[in-house]
Amino acid sequence: MLRCCLVFALAAACGDDAPPAPPAPPAKGAPSASSALPDRVKYDQILVVFQGSYEKVASRRRREDARALAYSILDRLQSGIDFEWLKQEHSDDRNEESGVALGPYDTVRDGVPRRGAEIPLSHLYKGLAEIVYRLKVGEIGIVDFDEERFPIGWLVVKRLE
Repeated sequence: MLRCCLVFALAAACGDDAPPAPPAPPAKGAPSASSALPDRVKYDQILVVFQGSYEKVASRRRREDARALAYSILDRLQSGIDFEWLKQEHSDDRNEESGVALGPYDTVRDGVPRRGAEIPLSHLYKGLAEIVYRLKVGEIGIVDFDEERFPIGWLVVKRLE
């Protein structure tokens, strides 16, 4: 009886209807479905620099004071204070002529066609890219100063889209 079942199983396996091929593995370097990045992200930011951290901004702020200010801004935002108001009040990222704080910014994942002034993801500092693409719309985060990943100070960010 066992031989009979094996013969039928082998005959079915050897028939014209070959089983489907297994799915191809993802391309090398391609993100998995669980880690896929959105194509586009719009974010706003409040930059807090310290003396010598960013050549485009003259600051007398000490490093530890910049960190304290950035985390104070983050706390205030989390308690419901308006982002735009705090940005205009504290951001060191400003238009040279008008003095108005800059932003928001649009970024696009590499390989996706750019629209207008979108910044390619690969052009962002690594620390910023990791935070801004991880946040959900409406969430606020902070990019800590790091000489390799974000060398210009602290950045409080809000994902807009």
